[in-house]
Amino acid sequence: MTCGVQPDLTATCWGDNVSEGPGQATAPAGVHFIEVNAGYNTACGITVARTIVCWGNNNNGKVTNVPAGMFSHVAPGFNFVCALRLDGTPVCWGADDAGQVFSTPTTEVFTQLTVGIRHACGLRPNGTILCWGANADGQLNVPEGTYSAVNSGNFTVCAIRSTDSTVVCWGRNNGGQLNVPGGAFSQISVGFAHVCGLRPDRTITCWGRNAEGQSSPPAGQYTHVSAGTFHSCAMPVSGPPAVCWGNNAAGRVQPSLSPTQPPGGTVGTPYNYQLFMNTTLTPAPTYRVVGGSLPPGVTLTPQGQLTGTPTTPGTYEFTVAASTALSPPDCPVGATGDFACTPGNPNSIATATRTYQIVVTGAGTSTSTSTSTSTSTSTTTSTSTTSTSTTSTTIPTTTTTTTTTAPGTCATLQQQRAAFNAEIDARAAQGAQYGPAYLATLEQARAAGNARYDQLLASANCAVQAT
Repeated sequence: MTCGVQPDLTATCWGDNVSEGPGQATAPAGVHFIEVNAGYNTACGITVARTIVCWGNNNNGKVTNVPAGMFSHVAPGFNFVCALRLDGTPVCWGADDAGQVFSTPTTEVFTQLTVGIRHACGLRPNGTILCWGANADGQLNVPEGTYSAVNSGNFTVCAIRSTDSTVVCWGRNNGGQLNVPGGAFSQISVGFAHVCGLRPDRTITCWGRNAEGQSSPPAGQYTHVSAGTFHSCAMPVSGPPAVCWGNNAAGRVQPSLSPTQPPGGTVGTPYNYQLFMNTTLTPAPTYRVVGGSLPPGVTLTPQGQLTGTPTTPGTYEFTVAASTALSPPDCPVGATGDFACTPGNPNSIATATRTYQIVVTGAGTSTSTSTSTSTSTSTTTSTSTTSTSTTSTTIPTTTTTTTTTAPGTCATLQQQRAAFNAEIDARAAQGAQYGPAYLATLEQARAAGNARYDQLLASANCAVQAT
């Protein structure tokens, strides 16, 4: 399973949604996140209100026993979850079969927190690391020194030295993940038996197990890398979509169209918006409209660009399909799970679909179109067709029914809208170094989010305030 935060701050997950679940790849709709992390069979995120939301497997109360309060980070493990409160103190809940919950040092202050199968580690402000829980593979035996970052996989822990930015790893060595390459790193992520790290020049180096290709990253520059059990993903410096490689059983690198809704348009004003996939595909997908209708004057290019000048106001719903050829290892022998395809067939065609909506304002006679809202990912081969459904995670759309709403509802919506825009501002300030393309993506997310809040506020008879 893989999870991420979309540009509009909604969460999306893909991959195994059944094994040990169910539901770990079904992110909650309409919730804005600043962070989402996937565990073994549970995913958790920090909302813009700094609360924790978890979904998926609820063994030992991982989902339902989430503590109250405000948090800066959350890390789901195997059957337990840990998080950092805003003051830096840790809290853990769930299974305690190795002391990973009972032994949590709740009076310590950490700047980073990471968890494995049955252990956890925290980075203190002075650069030292403290680990607790299971120690069968020596994962609690932290080497002396000070560090700038720490990350844990199933039974292995790695950290970046603060003195020279080199990496040291300890714990299990079942895939050669302790054989760390030389040189400096700015970020690391540990999987089951492999490790991936981001170099200062933003290229990726991985080591350890590579039987599924998880340690063979594509060339390019990235802002972040994340190692899973048998696959890895990274975010290019240009922004979404993410790039994933490795084992695709259960669709861990499954292609799907982004749930981010296009912004609204205005009659007579040129309109441009780029649709995108959650993973980079080779060859690049071809986009087409397969249901509903675009606003008059707007077309969809085969490259996924919505472009033109709207001529008629109204609300327009349309379904887009994006298709590309798949070949091994994207459809490996033995592939099973949500993303089914014909193993090893070099002629497999993967198709992802999603329904979008564009609201056009301006003078003229208003028009509305609609289709049944659905999202899916399917693979078509020369001999069979299989499909599975995924879940849209956009802010809920509204109806035209007029209701009387308590003032508290309006205030809550305005507070949520303010928090949403504040988070976009913070991401823009932090991501200015990534260039204008990244900032443009954020502004598109802002426009889409505010358009949705305008609809929610209007349907609730609330005054709409400019942002």
